[in-house]
Amino acid sequence: MAYVPQSPLTDLYTNTTPGTAASSAAMDAAIQAIVNTTNENFDYVSGLVSTSVIARLNIYSVTQFGAIGNGIADDTNAIQAALNAAFTGSIVYVPIGTYLITQILQIPSTATLLMNPSAVIKRGSSINAMLINKSDGTIGGYNAGERIKVIGGIFDGNLASFPTACTAVGFAHATDILIKDVKFVNVPIWHMIEFNAVKRGVIQGCAFDNNAGVGATEMIQLDLMLNSSVFPWFGPYDETLCYDITIEECTFTNGVDGIGTHSAKLNTNHNYIRIINNRFELMSGSAIKTLNYSGVIITGNHFINCQKGIFASVQASISKGYTIANNMFFTMSQRAIQIGTNVRDGIIQGNTISVCGTHGIGVDLSQNWIIDSNNVQSCGQVGIWSYASDNVTISNNVSIGNNTGGFTDRFDINVGFLTTPLNQYNKVMGNHVGTLGLDYTNRTIMTNNVLTGALTNKASNTNGRVFNNFIAGTWTP
Repeated sequence: MAYVPQSPLTDLYTNTTPGTAASSAAMDAAIQAIVNTTNENFDYVSGLVSTSVIARLNIYSVTQFGAIGNGIADDTNAIQAALNAAFTGSIVYVPIGTYLITQILQIPSTATLLMNPSAVIKRGSSINAMLINKSDGTIGGYNAGERIKVIGGIFDGNLASFPTACTAVGFAHATDILIKDVKFVNVPIWHMIEFNAVKRGVIQGCAFDNNAGVGATEMIQLDLMLNSSVFPWFGPYDETLCYDITIEECTFTNGVDGIGTHSAKLNTNHNYIRIINNRFELMSGSAIKTLNYSGVIITGNHFINCQKGIFASVQASISKGYTIANNMFFTMSQRAIQIGTNVRDGIIQGNTISVCGTHGIGVDLSQNWIIDSNNVQSCGQVGIWSYASDNVTISNNVSIGNNTGGFTDRFDINVGFLTTPLNQYNKVMGNHVGTLGLDYTNRTIMTNNVLTGALTNKASNTNGRVFNNFIAGTWTP
């Protein structure tokens, strides 16, 4: 079970509507009332609530430390002073306004950065990050930061003024991290969130828009502490991976890759990754691009007008244990679901795929997959393809109206079509398809399928059985 930290102000935050002036102002007023509860304990010279009141209320406003929020003044020092003052369980509050920063902010363990839904922290120089967890660079594993929350508000990378590479929020060597209801916009080249060597991390209800620039990559990156080029802000570089990460109910628009990774190490995997109920739209790369992930659940997501939906791959490793279920894909320019070499032991079930430039579902050079109860239509080439893979079961799918490009040897379901290695021990059962092709398979069973068109069963197949199918209006016992 993923850790979802709770905030004492969760109810207050939840009852505001982001971007609504009335509710945002109400939130500011409520927070200010808490901060100034005991007027006689307020020091009007320093502008600070007395230490005794702060100890009782456990909340700071960045305005107490001199933040102005007019989009012109440099508020870096004031916000950092508020974060530095935070002690165990403290909340640092950012009211409505635009807060320019020119240095990287650092948040300590157990602190909560709570932003009004309309508050903006905006990049005001060519810094390569906006917020990271505080670390002296000597503590590895998952122990450099813990129980940190970032809730609400907007991080603006100010791409137009500062196009140099930046990551908006980065956490490393950390445990129990929550980023909730935050909007990220205009971040150049690097990432909007990076989790690197994070254990029990949750990203929930966030919005990601316009991650751009030459070489732009993932909006959310999960990575390992490999070297300073992977995570440049602090070490140690002990190759710790991410473990137990949940990304849910977020939206991703106008980017390259939505969620993913582009560095890896031999025989290492990020483990227990859940990507649930998100929406991806207008992504020029892969909406989800896993690299060396094991124990993965991808379910309930919507993919619209992306190049690829899900691309699972490994580098110098074997990854196992995928569930890809109940997702919807509309208008992918390439594939909806692509399983790469040595990504093994998974199930693809209950997905709806409509209009792909190439294939709907493809399992390439892999083994031990179940492809069941999917609806795949209007793909440019193959609807469902088990390509040079062993022990793949293709069952109870509807795959019709594919190969809209009119290619040779492309069918609604393909099994095989590569001479080496042979495609062995595959089962094709109970599907409703237009056309189906088998080529260079060994010990494949095809039974109880309904084909409205033709079966192409090539002489290259060996030791297989094709029986009890309804093909082009005729039962074939």
